[in-house]
Amino acid sequence: MLSAFALRFIYRARCWYERVWLGRPNRSLVRYLPFDFVIKANSNRGAHEADVLRYIRSHTTIPVPRVYWSAQDSDSTYTLMKRVDGSILEARWPRFDDIQRTRIVAQLRAYVGQLRDLQPTHSNSLAVCGLGNTPCNDGRVSSMPFGPFDDEAGFNDHLIRAAELYLADEILNDIRASMTDDHRICFTHGDLTPRNIIVRDDGTIAAVIDWEYAGWYPEYWETVKALYCTMVVKDDRWDKAVRDFIPGNYERELQIDKSLSDRMVGAF
Repeated sequence: MLSAFALRFIYRARCWYERVWLGRPNRSLVRYLPFDFVIKANSNRGAHEADVLRYIRSHTTIPVPRVYWSAQDSDSTYTLMKRVDGSILEARWPRFDDIQRTRIVAQLRAYVGQLRDLQPTHSNSLAVCGLGNTPCNDGRVSSMPFGPFDDEAGFNDHLIRAAELYLADEILNDIRASMTDDHRICFTHGDLTPRNIIVRDDGTIAAVIDWEYAGWYPEYWETVKALYCTMVVKDDRWDKAVRDFIPGNYERELQIDKSLSDRMVGAF
């Protein structure tokens, strides 16, 4: 088993090689290695992505990268994974035909269904939290971990607190009064966007990646995040697809979140 020191050395050596020898400074947290390995660095906040990947791989048929080793030091968690062949959906979606896009939507619908069938790994089924009742981690809300919360009301209160710098108290009070505190709590990817889906040429999904925002959230949150800052080039077909592969009508919740997040973009 590789130690945190060994994984950190491999990660930093690859960063140095790309920057100095290849002249390709790379701001991504992911580095591609020989022999179809990938190493990723995450900050130590919330549940470790490697634990989420192992959990999803053990409890669903959703294709995710295979984790070989993971370890953490005082600052970061390093995860060594198998590389997944394919293309990022963001690059392929505009060029796919209707049949391929329909195939993508059907697969994602099945995956979301599996996530919603998962049962909490902690005792409080109402908690909004990361895997194993760890703190939440979501860049839409905060650059730092937050929670966990005993229920959705605590999560909603935190969403309001996160917007206090940007909105007047009167507006925030009205928004909080319009929020619902009794949604079903479901396991949620938290960033189910085209940049985090790897596909093959025929429209088959090879892997869903980037699970660092995953956790137990109100059922509408998957929709909010799948439509939040999704593509460099806006594509209404993706917006329609999201509403097709995530069950439920969350237009009201989207508008409530929009009243907060539209004023917070770039804040973190």
